Amino acid sequence: MFSLIPTLAVVFGIELALRVQQAVGPFYELATPPDASNLSTNLNHLKAPGKHVRTLVPESVYGTHTGISIEDEYDDRGIRINRLRPNEIKDGSVVLFLGDSFMEGYGEENTLPHIAYDYVSTNMGTNWQAVFINTGISSYSPSIFVPLLNSLLPEIEPDIVVVAIDETDLGDDYFRYRNLCHTNEQGRIVAVDVSPPNKYFYDGFEHALSSPFYIVRLIRKLHHTRVASKAFTARYRAETKFESPLNPARVSAEVAEKQYSEAIKNFRRTVTQLCELLASSDHAPAHALIFRHPHLGHLQPDANGRTWNHISRDVIKDVTSGFEIEFHDVEPDLKKVFGDRPADYYWPNDMHFNFKGIEMYGHLMGAALLRVFRDADEVQ
Repeated sequence: MFSLIPTLAVVFGIELALRVQQAVGPFYELATPPDASNLSTNLNHLKAPGKHVRTLVPESVYGTHTGISIEDEYDDRGIRINRLRPNEIKDGSVVLFLGDSFMEGYGEENTLPHIAYDYVSTNMGTNWQAVFINTGISSYSPSIFVPLLNSLLPEIEPDIVVVAIDETDLGDDYFRYRNLCHTNEQGRIVAVDVSPPNKYFYDGFEHALSSPFYIVRLIRKLHHTRVASKAFTARYRAETKFESPLNPARVSAEVAEKQYSEAIKNFRRTVTQLCELLASSDHAPAHALIFRHPHLGHLQPDANGRTWNHISRDVIKDVTSGFEIEFHDVEPDLKKVFGDRPADYYWPNDMHFNFKGIEMYGHLMGAALLRVFRDADEVQ
């Protein structure tokens, strides 16, 4: 019995220390589970209302920009609140932007919608007014654009909708979302459910933090975050045959058409549903533009002299040709701008454009929108 006293004393000391750190910090949260309001049974995931701050790391990607804090704020619909341009106007156009992390950008200045807004504003003059709404969120794809537009088109009634699609979307639609899509009787996507690994991760905290003893909470939380959740994700990905969304683009077109034929068919279906909404729904915008941009792998050959295929581009081009939707493949223009140093416009060890790349892409997007606004003025 006396041999248990030192052990109990140690346990009591740890319990006391954990409670103290929770009260004065906490330095390691053991009372409140993480906010799960970013999970959505309609859009898979979204931005919770309020301010979001992220820091650019690691240094191997962001270099001299490492450590910069990026702050964004979102409303109850998960739409970003503008600080550098109007959120509301009395008279003018409303432009709705959809996309993934390429559209989401970094803060507000380094985003495609803001750079495009500056471009159009500079060329249209002081009397021009418009609201540019950025709904871009990481890993969004046509599967999510469809229910998102079903919600936002009747509410916002945009005059113009701009959608940015790239090679990750073919893979995201198939590997991430195909098993999570809810469809109506016509086969149209009406919702994209929460990804099971994300739900498991957040749900696990309810059990982990339910014990009255903080030392038990610590053990449960460490096991949940470092063992159980990782194991669940690995099993889920194995069962669903998950791959990197970029894999279909990395192989030759011939290999992709055989190896990823079902993914390509699925992508054609989701892009078609997107175009149907943009072109012929009750609240369809007056103008719709779909942009497609290249990854570095399209512009810079690998060690074997091969570049990525253009199957996603070809599908988008083919589908949009059947609707009154402008398709803009900005690869040829960016290739001219980037010259023989395309890597200078992407973050190293990352697939995204850096600030210079976003600026160049934003100017092209702005130029296309400028033509739309000028054509509208001529009609009036």
